[in-house]
Amino acid sequence: MLRVLYDPDSFFRDFKGGFKVPVIIVLLSGIVGAIVSYLRFSETAREIVENFSHTLTQEQIEAIIEIARIQSIISPLIGAFVGWILLSLIIHAISALFGGKGNLSRTLQYTSFSFLPQIVLSPLNYYYWSITPTLPTLILSLATTLWQAYILVFALKHARRIETSKAIVCVAIPLAIAYAMSLIGFMLMR
Repeated sequence: MLRVLYDPDSFFRDFKGGFKVPVIIVLLSGIVGAIVSYLRFSETAREIVENFSHTLTQEQIEAIIEIARIQSIISPLIGAFVGWILLSLIIHAISALFGGKGNLSRTLQYTSFSFLPQIVLSPLNYYYWSITPTLPTLILSLATTLWQAYILVFALKHARRIETSKAIVCVAIPLAIAYAMSLIGFMLMR
């Protein structure tokens, strides 16, 4: 299975399908995200105190911190599955415009493997994690996105039976939009 990380074309050519492994991958991605978020929560709590100490009471701040703590665990878990489904739907729909053939079920199965780079790079994500985006977090985000795109191109190629060049366009459109939105968010937070 690790072959998908460095040779996704041949991996997907041989992949037999099924939902057990894809669900496990997405679940692991969510769990890893929740763990990183939980381990770094003290920094989140500190920033909450800094941002609200002048406007809210101590009790209100503690309530916000508790809600944020719960959210920091639940959001990555739910977000992994929502992201998986949305990404699959979007690239499946775009690939239909390029003559893609194959069902959504197969697109879902194959797309899940694009979550592996997030799992593999989780130690770096933990090390460079920050609420406020920094240059290292943006570089790591770009590297993760490019690795995911590499896997997604071949996932889509084989799931939808389209040419590699068409798969590149289908994958580049949503990933470029998502990355541009994160850059805009970075600029607005500065």
